[in-house]
Amino acid sequence: MAMADHNDQERNYPATARRLEQARERGQVARSRELTAAAVTFAAAIALTFAGGNLWSRAADAFAHGLRLERADAFDSSRMAAALVEQGGAMLLALAPLFVLVLAATLAAPLLMSGWIFSARALTPDFARLNPRNGLSNLWSKKALAELGKALLKCALLGTIGGAVLWYHRAEIIGLVSQEAAAGSAALAAIARTGLYALAGALALIAAVDVPLALWRHYSALRMTREELREEMREMEGDPQQKARVAMRASRAERQILMRDHNAEVLNALLNHPRIEEGEVLEVVKSPHTNSAIMKRVADNKKWMGNQDIRIAVVRSPKTPTPLAIKHLPALPITELQTLSKMGNAREVLRKEALKLYLQRRGKGG
Repeated sequence: MAMADHNDQERNYPATARRLEQARERGQVARSRELTAAAVTFAAAIALTFAGGNLWSRAADAFAHGLRLERADAFDSSRMAAALVEQGGAMLLALAPLFVLVLAATLAAPLLMSGWIFSARALTPDFARLNPRNGLSNLWSKKALAELGKALLKCALLGTIGGAVLWYHRAEIIGLVSQEAAAGSAALAAIARTGLYALAGALALIAAVDVPLALWRHYSALRMTREELREEMREMEGDPQQKARVAMRASRAERQILMRDHNAEVLNALLNHPRIEEGEVLEVVKSPHTNSAIMKRVADNKKWMGNQDIRIAVVRSPKTPTPLAIKHLPALPITELQTLSKMGNAREVLRKEALKLYLQRRGKGG
């Protein structure tokens, strides 16, 4: 008995759609800093590739213009402030393409994982976070140590790649001192682009490992016990519309519970689930709480009716409209026709048609 209680408390069931929705409302979604870092670095490299020449030239012009000081400006503080605003505006315009692409990448990367989300709860102050005892315990937790190890490995990888890029271009870097400003700026920009692409590639590899891990950690943290699953179903008891909404995106464990629901609306909603299995369709067909609309829907689905068990269950069900049941009789095996013709609880017209088809096939040798 103790073992059964223990198993009942284990989180063996994936999070339900409702639990995932509640987590999103709290702002609790899967996140990967590595994906954002890779996206931002790629965006910066792309900006330097397509707008780098104009950026460097405009920045150089703004810098050169800023070093020139007219005699009148030296004795007028208001002119110096205006010149500072002018130069600042020129530099911002020069860097605008870089800022726009980096900002777009910063916003787009989290959307790739979790979609758009805004949660006011995430802005609510949580004073428990200010507890130094909790902070110290988190500092030496397994998660913190794993993050530290990951950070050290990432620094080692990025440092190695950055050092390799600098070593490869060492002759060009040394030669920058003997070049004119325009040529030196262009050469430096080319080296910077190469380095950014190399770093972005390394960050993309790190993100390819971190994103699945982040998703796994997120869904693992939201897994449920059997009792939590039952409690959630009880909370929805008496609200078929809510259960119907859950049914369309329910986990397999949820669907098994909803199969036993007494409301046909819920059973019909289960058929909308994109990953519903043929065995689950068969359970819906055999449910005593199904109706003629559900039977017609199943009978009109060629994929489901390709399953012999479902086809037999549809024809046998008293909820299936008689013309529809007769229509599918020819697709039944001869043994099922014989059984159906002798079933006392089957409709008389259906028994007669089944017997007729059975005798025809037996006369032709099956």
